[in-house]
Amino acid sequence: MYKVVLSQKADRDIEDIRQYIANVLLQPASAERVISEIYRKLKNLATAPKGATIYPYEPWQSREARCTRVRHYRIFYYVDEQKKEVRIIRIAYSGVNPEYVAP
Repeated sequence: MYKVVLSQKADRDIEDIRQYIANVLLQPASAERVISEIYRKLKNLATAPKGATIYPYEPWQSREARCTRVRHYRIFYYVDEQKKEVRIIRIAYSGVNPEYVAP
């Protein structure tokens, strides 16, 4: 079992996603469902962190970052085998070019 650790940026990303769906799209119930799905996916990464492939584009590929999806969002993360950690780096809308989502 791996420990899942969120970066400050990933933590902020989750809150930004919640706020956008709830306050801009005016769908607070949908916001809570999406956030719940994200947290479920993060929990699953604790048992199967290598289930996603290394993301094939820079700046992620050279850093061996992996990427998985929840609905319209990408979760970028690293697996630290020595520490048995999954480090969540960013969570971004899938329509955004990953080159512009700084790790």
